[in-house]
Amino acid sequence: MQQILLFRAKTFFGFINKIYVLFSASSKRWELVKSKLKLLTLKSLSETRWESRIGAVKAIFLQFDDIIDCVNDLQDRDSDTLSDCEAILNEIFTFEFVVAIHVWYEILLRVNNISKLWQSVDVNLKGAVDNLNSFCNWIQEYRNTGFEEAVAKARLLVEKSSYEIPTQFKDKRIAREKRMFGYEQIDELMQSTEIQFKVDFFITMVDSIIADTKRRFKALNKYFERFCFIYDINYLKSLSKKDLHKHCKDLTTILRQGEKKRHSALRDIWGTPAFQV
Repeated sequence: MQQILLFRAKTFFGFINKIYVLFSASSKRWELVKSKLKLLTLKSLSETRWESRIGAVKAIFLQFDDIIDCVNDLQDRDSDTLSDCEAILNEIFTFEFVVAIHVWYEILLRVNNISKLWQSVDVNLKGAVDNLNSFCNWIQEYRNTGFEEAVAKARLLVEKSSYEIPTQFKDKRIAREKRMFGYEQIDELMQSTEIQFKVDFFITMVDSIIADTKRRFKALNKYFERFCFIYDINYLKSLSKKDLHKHCKDLTTILRQGEKKRHSALRDIWGTPAFQV
């Protein structure tokens, strides 16, 4: 299942980047993009920056028909791009892609918000934990309702588009052995193509994100439980002297781990004298 997710994600973002690469290959092509796209310009992808991913997806998502216009115009103007343009149009004109870009946009938008918060100079550990926990709750709920929402929104986009795009998923038939009775079909759908796409793409991807988010939350929350009394002033004020003393001693123990050579210095900084101050 993890390999399926990796393939889906790499394929999707690889395709998004392919559009950028096509138009950024020459100044004439880029001028075409600039003349057509009035809201957002195309963005390149970065392996490490989530902001670049939401930027790349957003430019296509919010200017869907305009992107198609650009590809069509480029195909008419530059014969060297015929095969690349045709490949891009073949992918864009699928309901699977329209649904996928809706799903990715919703998820990336929230991931980018978390990323921005964590990069803020005002962020603290409690804020980071609360923000990640909020995302955990959202992605769990999105797993239950997100696919149907994405399909509904995708159909609305297709209806508003000036281009003819299917509103159904492609039928994928599999050959079956001939049956004994003539009324039985030789080949049949293994399952609803919509359900198949939901399981293979949506559920697989979201489950992987949930597992990764839980792992990150567990690690972050572990630190929060150790250091929370430093970041939450209201919690700090509510502590008794006994509990505060215990927190300070626990913090001293944590900070001493792996720092045995600095044992004496750490004791002076984080031990009982620090509590008494």
